[in-house]
Amino acid sequence: MGASIVARTQLSARHELGVGVLMFGSDYPHEEGTWGRTLEWLQASFGSVGVPEDETRAILGLNATRLYRLDIDTLRPLAECFGPSIQDVLTPADDEALAALKDSFRSEGRPITGSNMQRPVAGVPAPQVAP
Repeated sequence: MGASIVARTQLSARHELGVGVLMFGSDYPHEEGTWGRTLEWLQASFGSVGVPEDETRAILGLNATRLYRLDIDTLRPLAECFGPSIQDVLTPADDEALAALKDSFRSEGRPITGSNMQRPVAGVPAPQVAP
């Protein structure tokens, strides 16, 4: 289990991979990370894929608290103060927001992860995960 940028492809395959083994990380300070645009990234992934609130909470923090045996009651007020609201995260990115996110990554010379910068295609199955 490791924390990394979670793209649409992983979120679409989250049940095959196991929701309990996924953890989001902004990959700061690497240039391919989401730092500075994390909310927009989360909306382009979690919001646009339609991940339910309980699974979003698990991937964004609860899995890490379990793995690292962190005190969730101590961390909850910090997350509520400094983190985005769950409603904001689960708001899907519209085409304009997605285009602005792509443009900002390009203008900053940051790599773009294609799997997260494309609109999901209705009827396309999630990628197959090898056993």
